[in-house]
Amino acid sequence: MTVLIVEESLLIGGRIRNLLLETGNASNIYQTVEHTEAVTLFEEVKPNVVLLDMCTPGATSIDLLQDIKKAATETAIVVLVNCDDYQKQLKCNSIGVDFILDKYHEFERLPEIMDIIVRKGNFKPGNEKPKHYSKFA
Repeated sequence: MTVLIVEESLLIGGRIRNLLLETGNASNIYQTVEHTEAVTLFEEVKPNVVLLDMCTPGATSIDLLQDIKKAATETAIVVLVNCDDYQKQLKCNSIGVDFILDKYHEFERLPEIMDIIVRKGNFKPGNEKPKHYSKFA
C-alpha cells in the first residue's frame, strides 16, 4: 500500500512513518510538509492513503482535501488535527474524510486505523521492503 504523509512537523511526520513501518501495511511511504509538493506527489504516486495535517503550509488543507477527493475518490484520507475545531471537522466529514485523528491525544490509534483501511480496501501488504521517500530525508 502506498501512503502519502502531509505533515507540517518533520518530527511528527517521522513518528507517523515509523508507526507505518512497524505495522507492515505500507510498502511505499512519501512525505512532505507543504501543500504544493503534496499535490505533485499525489498526482505522481497515486497513494492508497493520505495522512493530512490540517495545518499544512501553503493553500488551505480543506482545498487539498477537496482536490484529493475529486481526483481519487477511492483514496482513504486520515485527517490529523491538533485542536477541537468542530467546524473544520464537520467540513472534513462533508468532503468524505475516512478518519479524523487528534495527533496529540489519539496518535496510538494510527496502526488500528491503518488495519481498518487495509481490510476495507482489501489491500495486501507487499513483500517488498518498505521504502520512504522524502526530499528532507
